[in-house]
Amino acid sequence: MKKLALLVSFAAILMVGCKEDDPIIPEIICDTDVVKVPVQGTEDEDIFVTFTSNVDWTARIKESVDWVTVSPASGTSADGRLRLIVVPTQANDPRQATLVITAGETAVKEITVLQAQVDAFALVETSAEVGEEGGNVEIKAMTNIDWTVTIPSDCNWISLVNVKAYGESVKTVKVEPYSELDESREVTLKVAAGGEEIDFTIYQEGPTSVMWYCNPTAYSTYTADSKVRLAKYGDYLLLSNGTKVLVLNPADGSLVNTITLPEGYNIQS
Repeated sequence: MKKLALLVSFAAILMVGCKEDDPIIPEIICDTDVVKVPVQGTEDEDIFVTFTSNVDWTARIKESVDWVTVSPASGTSADGRLRLIVVPTQANDPRQATLVITAGETAVKEITVLQAQVDAFALVETSAEVGEEGGNVEIKAMTNIDWTVTIPSDCNWISLVNVKAYGESVKTVKVEPYSELDESREVTLKVAAGGEEIDFTIYQEGPTSVMWYCNPTAYSTYTADSKVRLAKYGDYLLLSNGTKVLVLNPADGSLVNTITLPEGYNIQS
């Protein structure tokens, strides 16, 4: 009886000793989703990504780019730290790549590597000419940073318009009409970005006087007398002898139209 009990106990021990271990589920723990890199890259400062893994792992850059590499490319569960090697950039746009850490065959962690852009600012044009009627002037810039337009405090004929143009960096100012005959005016605005200031000049001319001579008797439909009258209406000049009105182009004195007054009407003044 004792021999049988010993044999049963020994068999139980063998069964326990031969039991297989539970399979290890690969796992990566990392709180980092984005790594930001300055424009100078890692020349002055090393940048590391730290994580934990319960199995061996590998690391790679997902995209085929030549500006970022990772070291080492593999490791064990006891060493969860990577070094990013990033070259400097001269681009005016940010660039990014994806660091992929794989543990075993199932655990994957993706981290975005984002390198800042080189600040840039330039005006497409540094001056604009506006006619007497005034209107909007668009100040266009090639830039990737915020910028401002400052109008001199003593300039009351230009104002900033809150307009946002899609797809380009534009600021708009409104120029008021200018009616001073044979006169002009100009103002220099200050466009600032990133600590730099650029002058933008707006030049506006008023209406220009034109000298011309017109002999009313030259028009077959018009007979002049001692009461010829001249007046301005809109963009035209009106010449009348009291019964008919000639509509003239003030630029050259040419006849635009002839207006015959209804019967019983005449022009007094």
